[in-house]
Amino acid sequence: MTRPCSVRLGRVVCTVVALFCLAGIALPARAQLETRITTPLLNAQYGALVVGDFNHDGKMDVVAVATDVQIFLGSGDGTFQTPIDYVVGEDPNSVAVADFNGDGNLDLAVTNVLSSTVSILLGNGDGTFQPPTTLNISTSPFGIAAADFNDDGKPDLIFQNDGFISVFLNNGDATFRGPN
Repeated sequence: MTRPCSVRLGRVVCTVVALFCLAGIALPARAQLETRITTPLLNAQYGALVVGDFNHDGKMDVVAVATDVQIFLGSGDGTFQTPIDYVVGEDPNSVAVADFNGDGNLDLAVTNVLSSTVSILLGNGDGTFQPPTTLNISTSPFGIAAADFNDDGKPDLIFQNDGFISVFLNNGDATFRGPN
């Protein structure tokens, strides 16, 4: 028996269900959405979507990655406000969400394929982000995730690059060392 998604990891909730819905993949009957609410996208070629409460209002917000990063603040009724744009490196393709500097606000890590970088955007807690800092990678990074890989309580970064999986350990202040 398949159960609907009920796992909550911090404030990041059920991204997989959202991605399945966007991809048109059928979900078990109990997980189907009852109504469809759409928000126009400014760029039809988004490569990644993640959700989180970026402004601490209890409503889910969306980060979409395309030629830049766009933050859609949730209205709480299934619609979103006009997005806020953030320019990152060249050809961004994936994003991870975690509190990288321990201030209680969600931050972003975005892989940039053509510039061989990861952009770190620190959240201000009001739905906006500080200008990105850049983590230089030797080869083009694809797919990124955040998790604590060395049991120090700080979210680290893992991504694929040039046929390898690289782990960059978080120093606790949103700076990283690696690969390991």
